[in-house]
Amino acid sequence: SRLILEEEGYQGGFGAMSKVESKELKDMGFSAKEIKALSKCVADAKGAKTVDGNTTMNLQEFTAFFKRVFPSYKDEGGLDIENIFLNVDRDKSGTVEVREMMLWISIYIKGDDQTKLSNMFSSFDLDDNGVLEGDEIGNLLDLLKIALQENEQGKSEKDAVKEAADLVRRIDSNKNGRVTKEEWCTIGKEVGLVKALLGAEFLKVMDSYELPEGKCVIS
Repeated sequence: SRLILEEEGYQGGFGAMSKVESKELKDMGFSAKEIKALSKCVADAKGAKTVDGNTTMNLQEFTAFFKRVFPSYKDEGGLDIENIFLNVDRDKSGTVEVREMMLWISIYIKGDDQTKLSNMFSSFDLDDNGVLEGDEIGNLLDLLKIALQENEQGKSEKDAVKEAADLVRRIDSNKNGRVTKEEWCTIGKEVGLVKALLGAEFLKVMDSYELPEGKCVIS
């Protein structure tokens, strides 16, 4: 069966959605008005009339969409939009589904620290076993080092490496060289891991989120 959100004044955009799709979007915290506005912006970026949850965007289309929805983003700023695209592309398909994009936006503009931490953990847990170890810890240390240097201009690589290692040691509460999701979410919140990994510039851009109006122009 199909469900149309007529009772909330929603017409067009994703059009008819399954009950599962409708519930997923509502669970993400989106109103019918937001769903319509965001889907319109995706359609404009793609040069299409309508889109649904399975519609995909390439990097160029995603860039146009991102700049419209997060107006404080600047090309010359500290954020690399291609890295953001790769982060959103959780299944590494080379394109971003509207569902993936909506989930990502919901996490970083509507989610609390626990939700953000849970999503970030999944991005490091490459084998999906619920534990970070080996190369996964190495990837975390590398990203932390880069983020710490970007967050604090003038911080030396040596100091950033030390601070990153200290953070990981604090998260690894039982000192077994492995980080569980529970450790990550519990201690990560205490040590400010969200800000350490994402950086002030990223959080500033996320704070600039606004409902899109008008067209997304692909430059």
